[in-house]
Order: sequence, then C-alpha cells, then structure tokens
Amino acid sequence: MPLMKYDDVVIPIFDGVDYANWKIRLCKFLEFKKCKEVVIRDKTDADKAEDWNYMEIKAMNYIYSAISNKQLEYVSDLDSARKILLKFDEMYNRQSTALQIVHRSAIENIKLDNYSDVNSFFDSFEKGINDLKAAGAIVKESEKLNYMLKALPSSYSYIGDLIDVLP
Repeated sequence: MPLMKYDDVVIPIFDGVDYANWKIRLCKFLEFKKCKEVVIRDKTDADKAEDWNYMEIKAMNYIYSAISNKQLEYVSDLDSARKILLKFDEMYNRQSTALQIVHRSAIENIKLDNYSDVNSFFDSFEKGINDLKAAGAIVKESEKLNYMLKALPSSYSYIGDLIDVLP
C-alpha cells in the first residue's frame, strides 16, 4: 500500500482494503492537524464560517491525498470531509451476520501448520479476528483463545489441557 507523508506522519493510501485501520489513522492525523471536527459533526451556528471552511478544505485535501484514484471516483462529487467518511463508512463498514459467518469460517481455517513462521500465523489470526469484529461480532477473549487452540496442531493438544487446569 503506498504511503502519504506529512511531516513525520505516514498514512497508507486507502485502496479499499483495511478501511477500519485506515480510518483510525486518518482521524488521528486530522486531530493532529486540528481539523478533525469537520469529519465528526456538521457545522453549527456557533461555528465561525471562515474557521470552519478552512478546516473543511484542510481535511478534504488530507483525505484526497490519502486515497487511491479509484476511491476518489466514489467521493469526488461530495462537498465535505464528513460526507466523504460517511460514504466510506457506508461502503466499507458493513456489519452483517453473513460477513460474520464468512470471517468465522476463515478463522477456523487458519492453522499453524500452514505457516512457515509463527509471526505470519499470528498476523493472519489477528487480521481474521479484526475482520470478524469489523463485521459486527463481539469476540470475547475466551472465544479468541478457543480459535487459537483449534489452530494448533494435534501434537500441542496438551496446551488446552494445561489451560483448563489453570485458575
């Protein structure tokens, strides 16, 4: 994923993948640049028009600089930073039972034996859990542990027994 760099802050260019993580980074960046307000609420009568418009232009430029050309096609007709993020929320923050089923199945298919190193396994596992949460599921630590234990080879079955006897 290409990167957008301002000062010492680097934000990946959003290309339709990992929206939730990109949005967190973008919102923190906009907060750092003192223009986050325009993406979290609409303008009120109490807001000075000149200040609001300046923040709006800043935020929109930062967003445009942090999205791919394909994503720009979806939002180029929108006239505010808030509308852009709401459009992306609508497109990429889908919460549905069907997606949860797909992500649960994907997590169940993650097996340690299929990875050449443990770090790749944990990266895939965490990504699967994060995708499941993004689909609207509430994943308890005990459920996460159960998925993890299922991913281990049978030669590690004693780990589950050990966990059962720990207080």
